[in-house]
Amino acid sequence: MFVALLLVSMIVVAGCGSGDSGSGVSGTCAADKVWNGAACVTLESAVAPIMLAKTGQTFCAGDLSGATISCDGIAPDYFDSIYTHYPGSAWPVVDKIFTGQDTALFSGKAWPTPRFVADKDRTVFDKVTGLVWSRNANPAGTAQNWQGALDYVKSLNSSSYMGRNDWRLPNINELRSLTSAQEFNISAWLSAQGFTDVENYYYWASTSFTYNPSYGWFVNMGTGNANYNSKGHYFYVWPVSGGQSVLKTGQTKCYDASGNSLTCNTTTGEDGDLHKGVTWPTARFTINASDKNLTIYDNLTALIWTQDANLIKSRDSALASDGRVVWRNALAYIKKLNDEKYAGYSDWRLPNREELASLVHYGVANTAGFAWDTDGLNQLGFQNVVPDYYWSSTTSAFNSYHAWFVSMYGGYVDTNDKVNTYYVWPVRGVVK
Repeated sequence: MFVALLLVSMIVVAGCGSGDSGSGVSGTCAADKVWNGAACVTLESAVAPIMLAKTGQTFCAGDLSGATISCDGIAPDYFDSIYTHYPGSAWPVVDKIFTGQDTALFSGKAWPTPRFVADKDRTVFDKVTGLVWSRNANPAGTAQNWQGALDYVKSLNSSSYMGRNDWRLPNINELRSLTSAQEFNISAWLSAQGFTDVENYYYWASTSFTYNPSYGWFVNMGTGNANYNSKGHYFYVWPVSGGQSVLKTGQTKCYDASGNSLTCNTTTGEDGDLHKGVTWPTARFTINASDKNLTIYDNLTALIWTQDANLIKSRDSALASDGRVVWRNALAYIKKLNDEKYAGYSDWRLPNREELASLVHYGVANTAGFAWDTDGLNQLGFQNVVPDYYWSSTTSAFNSYHAWFVSMYGGYVDTNDKVNTYYVWPVRGVVK
């Protein structure tokens, strides 16, 4: 099935009206516009399908030494004594393999140079996402608990902080968009991009953890991982405004700091109240009958996934009876599918971190789906989605012995040693 990808521009150069700058001087845009480094622009809502941004990673790495390797070849340790984790198994022996790592494929929308444009000491505009961030990444000066973070952002709007009254606490997808898989220290990298006071610590998102809403999501601005913790903890606050090219999280309910349900009335400042991001299509996933129902098209991202989210167990159980493999064998299994032209295609890949994370639904307690759910992935056309960890093709810049994974249960995005055994979910389509 051929699907045309609709690319929608995030910004449109606006005519300079009252309060706008027509002379190239930043800091004088009207409240409904932002400075993009050249002019005042109006942000437009993106329309699905959209192309996910690249992860930022530009290197490939082996899994045993963690050493940098060529992205179109192998290091001595990379496939030396290949598949030794499964001695005597049916894994094929190969002499050389295209790594299939994140950087080898560079899947996603390219980052412009520069990506971030500072508006004097006020704000920073992200050209990739269209988001406008406070240039000061810690305007409160101290860490806040989750409710305190929401209240602090409300106070910024009341005082028209930096001339704006549309600040919000970012949702988890917006906050994660600030990270780069190329960098081992996100706070130092962001500081070099023009931000100030970026703390090498945790930052609150406005998204509650649906399984236990007394917990909230956060991003570690040191390593870039996303996880959840009690809303009573004290993390930093980074206000954001504008932008619509980041995916919505799927959260539609509101909760207080104790996890009790609240009425979403547009004043809570929570993710479930604001619903910021690209709207999900009513029918997000479509089973591709032309592929003998072996693939599913994501109408939000234009990515094509295998319908079976645990192919190794379903069709190649001799390789791993439960479907879980070490990272190197996850990459090797993709090569096997391409050699066999699974579903008629030879361009399967292990998804990068952002592609895999795009499947997470933060509005449900279990992304894979409990038996009683209606919005889990297993209820939306997929089969055998395991509520567990799935490998991405993205190596950790903080520790190259590790690779990024995504939990299809809780939804967190983190790294672990490449010798761990996790699941494999092939994807294809929209490389650049």
